[in-house]
Amino acid sequence: MTAAADPRALMVVALGDRRVAVNGGEVAEIARISMVTPVPCDDPAILGVAVHRGRIVPLVDLRRRLGDGATGLPPFLCLFTRSGGADIGVPIDSVLEFGPPGGSRVPEGVTFVDFSTLAAGDGAAAAH
Repeated sequence: MTAAADPRALMVVALGDRRVAVNGGEVAEIARISMVTPVPCDDPAILGVAVHRGRIVPLVDLRRRLGDGATGLPPFLCLFTRSGGADIGVPIDSVLEFGPPGGSRVPEGVTFVDFSTLAAGDGAAAAH
């Protein structure tokens, strides 16, 4: 699944019981990942790397980053983004919504994630 290029659109995805919104303009693709290669890292939220479309992409465990436990082992659905020139993959459970309804307004009870700072250990901000 490839996202539309509307930078105002939000994509809402499921991570367990949590709903997470991301800037739809940063979503490159949603794809199934079957293998993750662990890499030495002090950050427990870095799952490792995966090869996606010929590129080596770091996978960030957003559940762990948000304090919700850890993502299980692959295979899993993965949201790929290209933000600030860097590719990042995030395991998700499903895509719940995508589109311009509400424009860039984050729905009530949804956590907004800024992918431009996600890999650095920041990036999640609770929405109203």
